Amino acid sequence: MTQATELVQQILPTERRSATDVVSELDLEAPKFVGLVLAVCFVNRAKLISAADGHREIKLGAAMRDGGEPIGMIGYTFEKRRVRFYSRLLEEYAGEAWAAEVLDSLLMKFIGSVSEALGANNPEGGAGWLN
Repeated sequence: MTQATELVQQILPTERRSATDVVSELDLEAPKFVGLVLAVCFVNRAKLISAADGHREIKLGAAMRDGGEPIGMIGYTFEKRRVRFYSRLLEEYAGEAWAAEVLDSLLMKFIGSVSEALGANNPEGGAGWLN
């Protein structure tokens, strides 16, 4: 059994946040960033949902109904002519090592994709958040 499977089995429906609640948190954080995504973890895959997507709440709700769990956020800014990436787990996953590993892996892929799209040569990134 994978760690994600164990997590999904451990979460009781009454403990799960609603898609509306998670999107509200995403919307509060979005103005700090040029780009921000929500990482949603499934048993064998992950999905990123953009804060700029007009259907983000619908997509998150569908993902959650399909067994996905929103675990964290990844964002980027432009600072001193560099692209700077940030990530953080949602509060309910802050102590989960597996969630930190998944988010870190997604962050590395996100850095690569965004840097390539922007033509950025020296992106900076890692765990941490922009306050």
